[in-house]
Amino acid sequence: MTPLAVRLTQKLNLPQHLRELSQLVGRKVEPEELLSLVETEAVRAQAMTVQRQPSWQCELRFSDKRSPRFGRLLQAFCERNPSLVYLWTPLSNDCGLLRPVPLSEVRFDFDFAVNRDGILELLTTDLQDRMLLDFSEGPDAEQLLEVEVAGAHWGQVVY
Repeated sequence: MTPLAVRLTQKLNLPQHLRELSQLVGRKVEPEELLSLVETEAVRAQAMTVQRQPSWQCELRFSDKRSPRFGRLLQAFCERNPSLVYLWTPLSNDCGLLRPVPLSEVRFDFDFAVNRDGILELLTTDLQDRMLLDFSEGPDAEQLLEVEVAGAHWGQVVY
């Protein structure tokens, strides 16, 4: 993309990106809280070089992310790796990543329609652990959540 196209895409998508992030952290997110596109790309490039093992995945009902069991999983993640996390949504690539936040500040009671792609990735700032949430509708319109976890710390936590 040309620099002009990049700026236009960013300007077009920024309001939606800020709304998504605001819902995910439970407070209003301002444009100044975003990393630049250059910084975002640097994080992405560095993250792609890291091999994260062990890993596991499971599928749940979307509503299960509000359950005590899922809460215990998140607490175990915080205990195993207290690093801040990047919240990566598809619009992060166009608008910039939110500066890292504690995992405990991420609101997992977000709405199914938080973003049109149904994807959220959490990546620790040390790049060692990640969790991908992929939410979609099943064949009978049931809201589902596929959870993929990988990393030296999080990958060892059993759900």
